[in-house]
Amino acid sequence: MRRALFREDRSAAPAGGASVAAWLRVILDNPDLTPADLLAEDDRTLRALALAEAEVRVLRAQAALTEIEEGTATASDVTLELQEFAELVFGAPGEQLTKKDLKDAVRTFTLVERSVRDETQPGGKGHRLRKRYLREAQAQRRRAFQAWLACLGENMKEVQEAA
Repeated sequence: MRRALFREDRSAAPAGGASVAAWLRVILDNPDLTPADLLAEDDRTLRALALAEAEVRVLRAQAALTEIEEGTATASDVTLELQEFAELVFGAPGEQLTKKDLKDAVRTFTLVERSVRDETQPGGKGHRLRKRYLREAQAQRRRAFQAWLACLGENMKEVQEAA
């Protein structure tokens, strides 16, 4: 179950359309880029699109890591729902419970609290995972940038040969 909690992490989510389009406009040096331009299947556009997506992923991963390091991160929706469910099942603190129910409630709330800490505190699993996401995003950006530079080099050769 703990692994499932991290799968929904925003920092690993696919890059959003608006941000990618903005980066693509910068990379292609074309502020008037249209949606039709995004669908072009030429090598230059595809490599620029890969670089734009990589840039957005790095920014998202960095933002998610910064949230944890600054203490502003929130637990995943799954963990928060589990916390609400535990409160519903065991009631608010101070309600009369049997000894067994009290033991189960303490164990459940302890697990939920540990899960929240793991997801939101520096040094926890969420922090380590977000560091990994950032490293992976940076590696993806390096590869995309190298591919983009290779494409520009090919285009320069074609221009020089044509001249």
